[in-house]
Amino acid sequence: MLTYIAAFIFYTLAMVGVLLIGFVVYKKTFLINSNTNKGSIKIVDSLNIAPKKMLFVVKIENEKFLIASGAEHTTFLAKLDQKEEETIQEVEQEKIDKTNKIQEQFKELYSTSKFDFNKPKLNKVDRKDIVKKLLKDLNTESKF
Repeated sequence: MLTYIAAFIFYTLAMVGVLLIGFVVYKKTFLINSNTNKGSIKIVDSLNIAPKKMLFVVKIENEKFLIASGAEHTTFLAKLDQKEEETIQEVEQEKIDKTNKIQEQFKELYSTSKFDFNKPKLNKVDRKDIVKKLLKDLNTESKF
């Protein structure tokens, strides 16, 4: 009877040890990315270009860098300036402004007396005229 109790305790402790080792291995391998990085190095953005090839925007303290990473090596590409970030934000804001302006122009064109809201559908000619006018206005104002 004593041998059965000793064997039970031995195998129970062995299983608990195996489970603890498995937990530690799982934590080390799979949960590395979930740690919140409170240090001064942070990955701001990443882009997968091809299999095993990525671009990273890395922020170190107050500076941003563009880094390429492949299967064999990692390469520093450029230091991103504040001016470049401001330019990107200006372009995005310009796109938003153009979209809003087109929406306003469409509302103005559609709400004129020329078009009747009681019609089930606009004529194809009317739709083409609206689209042509909006595209013409967009092309004359575009900087690109």
